[in-house]
Amino acid sequence: MEHLNSRLILFVATLFMVTSFIGTGQADDSAGVRKWDARRLAGEIQDGGHLLFLQSVADGMNSSSKLNTTTTSEDCKSSSALTTDQRQMAIAIGKGLQSRNVPIYSVRSASTCDAIATAEALGVGSVQIEESLNPIPSNTDNATDIAKLKQSVTIDIPDGSNILMVTFGSNINRLINAKISNPSGTLHAFHKTESGLAYVGSIAPDEWQK
Repeated sequence: MEHLNSRLILFVATLFMVTSFIGTGQADDSAGVRKWDARRLAGEIQDGGHLLFLQSVADGMNSSSKLNTTTTSEDCKSSSALTTDQRQMAIAIGKGLQSRNVPIYSVRSASTCDAIATAEALGVGSVQIEESLNPIPSNTDNATDIAKLKQSVTIDIPDGSNILMVTFGSNINRLINAKISNPSGTLHAFHKTESGLAYVGSIAPDEWQK
């Protein structure tokens, strides 16, 4: 009997170690929010059901241009909203989304020329302009603009697809009441929950090439 008990204990211990080693392929923080590496996150959003917030590829680089808003992309044709490198970054992000078969139901953009140019350079769908995605300065307590921003993310997401919104880091921080510091062109993925948005993870622009 003692020999049988020893073998049983050994079996349970081995099973525990194997389970711990394999894990679930994802890490949870104390709040239960899933954190994915770039490759795993790209695989996750292939299934749809996410709001994808893309920081303008000129986010933080030319804040004065954020004051120049428009209602049509035609108004931006004559402006140099993006540098050559920034435009190439946006094109590469779009190709990354397409090569990984990430479904995009619609593309929405703030009404600043840099955001519109970013959205159009992606090449993943026609662009719908939404002023509610315009940048709200982080040091401003504009309740009306913040309410419009939060209202913009209450839209329904079609099954098997994602909605992509081109906006700015300061807006994303306001949506989740947290400080996110990432380079321009970073894609942030969210799940919608009954209590709001659940942050899933992000992909920096250069990680699409990995």
